[in-house]
Amino acid sequence: MVMTVGDEMRGREQGKEDLILEPDSKVLFVACLTGLWTGSGVVALNRAIHAVEDATDALGDALPGPGALLVPVIGGVTVSLIQVLMNGREGLAGKMRAVLDPVLAAVTLGTGFSLGPEGPSVEIGKSLAKTFRRRAIPERCFTALLAAGSAAGISAGFNAPISGVFFALETVLERETSQARKAKAGDAPPPPKEALDLAVVTLASVLAAIVSQIGLGAEPAMSIPEYRLGTYVDFPLYLVLGFLSGGVSVAFTKSVSWFDESLASRDIPREALPVFGGIAMGLIACYVSPEVTYQGFENFNKILSDTGSFTIPALGVICLSKIVATSISKASGLVGGIYAPTLFLGAATGSLYGKLLDNVFVGTPLENLVAGQESFALVGMASTLSAVCRVPLTSTLLLFELTRDYSLILPTLGGVALSFLFVSSSEGSSLFSSPARPGELPAASGDAVIAAAPASVPGLVVVGEDVEAAELLGLLEDCSRPYFVQYRGGGNGGGQRTPRRIVTSARVREALVEATGPMDRAEVEEILAQWGTEIFQVVSQEDEIGSLLTSEPSDELFLVVDQSSNPVGILQK
Repeated sequence: MVMTVGDEMRGREQGKEDLILEPDSKVLFVACLTGLWTGSGVVALNRAIHAVEDATDALGDALPGPGALLVPVIGGVTVSLIQVLMNGREGLAGKMRAVLDPVLAAVTLGTGFSLGPEGPSVEIGKSLAKTFRRRAIPERCFTALLAAGSAAGISAGFNAPISGVFFALETVLERETSQARKAKAGDAPPPPKEALDLAVVTLASVLAAIVSQIGLGAEPAMSIPEYRLGTYVDFPLYLVLGFLSGGVSVAFTKSVSWFDESLASRDIPREALPVFGGIAMGLIACYVSPEVTYQGFENFNKILSDTGSFTIPALGVICLSKIVATSISKASGLVGGIYAPTLFLGAATGSLYGKLLDNVFVGTPLENLVAGQESFALVGMASTLSAVCRVPLTSTLLLFELTRDYSLILPTLGGVALSFLFVSSSEGSSLFSSPARPGELPAASGDAVIAAAPASVPGLVVVGEDVEAAELLGLLEDCSRPYFVQYRGGGNGGGQRTPRRIVTSARVREALVEATGPMDRAEVEEILAQWGTEIFQVVSQEDEIGSLLTSEPSDELFLVVDQSSNPVGILQK
């Protein structure tokens, strides 16, 4: 797996990790705080979104006809202005990140952009874990607390604590649990670390749901209408819906990637992108399909409880418009999540499919044996979410918690499984993973040769041991990738250079901007040592992957160099 983000740089020596012995009770206590903090943050975020919606609704009513397209434009301009104000103020932005992102999300969603609140909700949950990262929590528990924040965000956002737990297991903890399974023999009980992870995630998810229910009500996030269940005869129809949802998901994922790459490749200032997104969103909402704007869950309820107001062509237009609107919103640098748009797209796809079946079977003996379009809309939601975000268990359990009905669990499992299989067998990627960008190392397998990038990889910063804080901050501002390599001796000067460590740029930047005064070299070195991985192996571009995959576990991280020993990328097994 190519390492392009370098999220969790850890020490390589197991002995060093074992020396960090902290009471598990402290971790559980922070998990409880994370759940309470996240639940409160989600309640505040929802109320802020509603406040912005009320203001923009009044503005939209006052504007004549097409003038309503100015509402998302105003939202885009507001986001751009905030970003401009934060430019050159990394210290202030870093300290305000936990507040700034929800504010941007409230403006984005309150003005109707086609995103969702679950992304900011998850970030609210993670913010507390990051706060404790350098103060009270051992390194080995940091990932578990990030997972707890993620679980709490989903739990509070959808009032679905079980789904929150499984979301954390399928996303944040997936890699660690897979490694634990490899090390575990037979039916042995889970190691204490794995058991602690589950306890931490569950506690945070439950407490976040409780706070959310107190602040927003105990009812499900969506109003699920009564739906007509069919018989086992229509089960194959749900499987077909699974394949259809998989195809829609691939189109959705490719659309998001295409718009993202297209806007990034043009000479458009980053601060101007939200304004462009606002203009595009306003045109779509005014002239194509107003249903694709963010309306909380009201537009979900319109689709799910449809009694004939949406025709088949109208649902087709809604599906296409939602794909384009969400792709533009995401590519424009606006703040919001992808869960809600994916669920809406799945509901529209399932409803469209159900109406087509109604037309096919009307007047036939099978008319009363096939479920209503509401059932297909619900299964379409779970199937599309499973395929786009690669969370099949979370998708199934989320639908169960939203409907509070076990009747649809079998067709849901069938549709989710086939949509997930369809996307997994295609070349599409999850929207939670970033595709390799030009100049990065592609993933490799088997005995293939490492295909590394040219020597001049932008963003792979090389620094020496004598680097100053101001110099390092300047390098990080220009760095387009979130990691850099520190060498013994001079960084870019002459002489013999020996790779010393790889460091996550984002965390170093955060630590530097949080400093209250000037820092000497010893303090800079302390930060680099804290965030760096000291032990790694240097390999050549021409080395075969096969020998690396069978190397000792301590050499899981490789620095890839060219023939001149210049670093060209990072490769992780």
